[in-house]
Amino acid sequence: MQFTVLKYGAAIPPRPGAYLVTDNWNDFGFWTLFDLHVRLPEGGAPLRIGYVRIAHNSMEREGVARTADLLSSSFWSLGSGFFSLAQEDDYYENLRTLLPPGVYDEILRALNDVAYVDGLSEQFLQLPVFQSSLLRDHRTGELRRKQEIARGSRHRIVAFRWSYTSPQRGLHPPHKFEFETKPGSLPATNLQALIGRNGVGKSRLLHALAEEATAGRIAVESGSGGEDNSFTACVVVSFSPFDQLYKPPLTAVMKFDYIGLRHQEAGRLKFDEERTQEFVDSFDRVRIGATGERWRKAVSTLNYAASGFLDGHMEVIDSMMREEGHQQFRDAMSNVFDDLSSGHKVALLMVTRLIEVVGERTLVLIDEPETHLHPPLLSALTQALSDLVADRNGMALVATHSPVVLQEVPASCVWEMHRHGDELTAHRPGLETYGESVGELTHDAFGLEATSSGFHATIAREVEAGGSYEDITSRFSGLGSEARALLRAMTSGHARRQG
Repeated sequence: MQFTVLKYGAAIPPRPGAYLVTDNWNDFGFWTLFDLHVRLPEGGAPLRIGYVRIAHNSMEREGVARTADLLSSSFWSLGSGFFSLAQEDDYYENLRTLLPPGVYDEILRALNDVAYVDGLSEQFLQLPVFQSSLLRDHRTGELRRKQEIARGSRHRIVAFRWSYTSPQRGLHPPHKFEFETKPGSLPATNLQALIGRNGVGKSRLLHALAEEATAGRIAVESGSGGEDNSFTACVVVSFSPFDQLYKPPLTAVMKFDYIGLRHQEAGRLKFDEERTQEFVDSFDRVRIGATGERWRKAVSTLNYAASGFLDGHMEVIDSMMREEGHQQFRDAMSNVFDDLSSGHKVALLMVTRLIEVVGERTLVLIDEPETHLHPPLLSALTQALSDLVADRNGMALVATHSPVVLQEVPASCVWEMHRHGDELTAHRPGLETYGESVGELTHDAFGLEATSSGFHATIAREVEAGGSYEDITSRFSGLGSEARALLRAMTSGHARRQG
């Protein structure tokens, strides 16, 4: 198959062939990114395969740093010294599923793909362009995983499960928490939840999981066919100013990231300008290629009708997606972030940083995301998180008080926690949570708390003070349907007890 190099923005020609669209993206001094499209002889629209980085062993930051300067305008296969690697795993999946048998092997060999062709990675692994550009988005062990995917020995998205047993306290037996995700399930099972009253131990459990995971002490079972049996990274998200600092253990064996309000090293809350800089730095890293597409998808989910999310800012953001001027980019994106409400800042920073750091089998621990968000935005954020971790074959575990979060999670993925003294117990909810009404979820998950507080307690006091249903109704300026039903039941019960 003949390859043709096209400038960014050029239309794919009508003739059959493979087309490499250049992308003017700077990977620490190297320009190696291309977007591969294939048009088959059978006709039809060109097929988008995905982003691939192509380099040459002669490339240096101080010399020739652009692959496009070394490539012929068209070729049948790359010459000696050239090599390539996909930016994302779905590149190999698309090649295999979208193209006829045989074309997969033809294209990967023609492009000297280091994940597919035996022995190539060893030749080029130590080159600066390989380390800085081709491996830019990949952590230790991901090259081996890409090789397994490219060679067909493992799937990109796999089912996996894991468990954690809480420490035994006194004579009380420990509790075993089990988590499992299944690809293609509807609703998705990559987002799971912990619920329970304040003080039950949800945040304490997240701290323990962060420590156990980063130390490599949580075993993960999967059908991947690979030898890895643990998480590849751990990310903690917490936007409460009162939370205890999350710190990885000294025995950490994997990457740990924290997303939130606290400055991990200084042990204080971040200044406003530090949060702005964190967003701008993160957006700069994700705005191009597959991560940029993932970011746009997440923002589209958050930008539901009448949300106001990024209203008046998308035109500026679109213009900055490929802006090369360093200061112009930073000034424009800082202004965008600084102009947002606190809730929109939290949502935007959270999804941007997560898109940056979440990879295959990353464990994401999120502590009470509802802290700064109103219900519709919280629901949209929950959906965006679910989409992200499902696409990346990771898992997010959310500790929450919000029935809005529970509405987005199936009951099989929810643990309802209870504590009696030192004894911790947990069970699945008594009703299906996905898509259930907020009222039903509040009653089922937080029943005792709900009926002992708020309008329940106010109505109970009025009933004890005496009076008929009509008398008590007249004391209120207004009552909703649930409050009226509750009042009728309470006055009836009170009358029976008095009679």
